[in-house]
Amino acid sequence: MAFWRGETLLARLPALITPAFNPNNVDCAAYTLTLGSEVFVTSDLPEVGGPYDGVKTVLKPGQQLRVTPGQFGFLVSKETVEVPDSAIAFISMKASYKLRGLINVSGFHVDPGWKAPLLFAVYNAGPSPVCLDEGMPLFLIWYADLDQPTKKLYAGKGKAIDANLISNISGEVFSPIRLQKEVDRLQERLSEARESVIKVDASIKSVSTIAFRVALTAIVAFGSAIGVLFSQVFDSKLQIAALKAMVAAARPAASLGVPTTSSPQALPLQSNSNADSSSSTKPAKPRTPDKGKP
Repeated sequence: MAFWRGETLLARLPALITPAFNPNNVDCAAYTLTLGSEVFVTSDLPEVGGPYDGVKTVLKPGQQLRVTPGQFGFLVSKETVEVPDSAIAFISMKASYKLRGLINVSGFHVDPGWKAPLLFAVYNAGPSPVCLDEGMPLFLIWYADLDQPTKKLYAGKGKAIDANLISNISGEVFSPIRLQKEVDRLQERLSEARESVIKVDASIKSVSTIAFRVALTAIVAFGSAIGVLFSQVFDSKLQIAALKAMVAAARPAASLGVPTTSSPQALPLQSNSNADSSSSTKPAKPRTPDKGKP
């Protein structure tokens, strides 16, 4: 197997690369192919996409395309490539884009008998989005001779970006970049949850402190009220006991005629009784006989 050198490419590719072979695209022993208009790229946030997100896009001349980190894409060459029955071709991405992380994950060879645009499946393994322009030089192709022509040729009509191809790769792509984003989101939510728990805990402690203070104030007030009530009851009992003692002391004095300070009307009665008793107990003077009488 011998690869075609640059001079061989210049001589044979005008009949194999159509519609417009460009001799300036011959790079050493390879030929540079350009990006066509039909493209498809998976979305990193399909849940917020519109009805036309996640479907094939037809780029206008010079229109840009962006492949975000961790996403897949289907790209089609603008040129139609033909591989004769005596040769085989090999394809790849240009090194400048592979160094950014955009790599070819589809087949790396083109069978004898192929005649159609080339379909590339790419993946952005880099940390940053890769922007592409319609018509830009992006792919490389090498030709090599077989030991002799073969009759086992590619019988298909090439591959296109159709609904079946897109359905196999549509939806969320759980790439390392996407998983890292999900981890970051979960950490952010966890931080917010922690802050909420801290605020709720502080509120509970504040409410508990207020409730304790209110309960303590109520207990103190209740104790004070009970103390005042017991004091009033005790004073009332003392007054009742004093009144009972005074009543008990006044009853025998009244029965003996002894004046009491509690009955001022007894004083005149006492003086009269004393007068009567004095008059009744005073001895009578003896009567002296009259001197003229016998």
